[in-house]
Amino acid sequence: MISFTPDSHQILIVDEKRSVVSLDVETGASVTSFSTLPANAPDNWSRALNVSLSPDGTKLALSSFSDRAIDLWHRETGCLLYSLPEQVAAVYCVAWSPDSRRLAVSLSNGAIEIWSIEEIERILADLELYPAVSGDNTREIRGANW
Repeated sequence: MISFTPDSHQILIVDEKRSVVSLDVETGASVTSFSTLPANAPDNWSRALNVSLSPDGTKLALSSFSDRAIDLWHRETGCLLYSLPEQVAAVYCVAWSPDSRRLAVSLSNGAIEIWSIEEIERILADLELYPAVSGDNTREIRGANW
């Protein structure tokens, strides 16, 4: 999987170890990298990756290591923001709306889900749960400001 950043200066790839790597388009040099596997990930995690960068370049949607959920990552810091619930079927494809406000997820059983990212973030804020975006790559939601 590969995706350009909105400014077209970098491309994002997911390597064989499920790390997201940003590469400079001109030089090919690695700019940033972060792992998307939890420390306790099983050795048999799904290698069928679905990845999509939001058009505004802030969030990266990536199929979870189980391949039945979507994890949303902060592209610049590599922090896991939150995960959409695990489904009964495998994630087949993900796509963002042009305004980065919705995420469409198609599943292997033919179902299509459309998630309102704004609504998810509003509910999290109402619960005083805010994703950590500090760059420490913790996998928790903290009570702090966005």
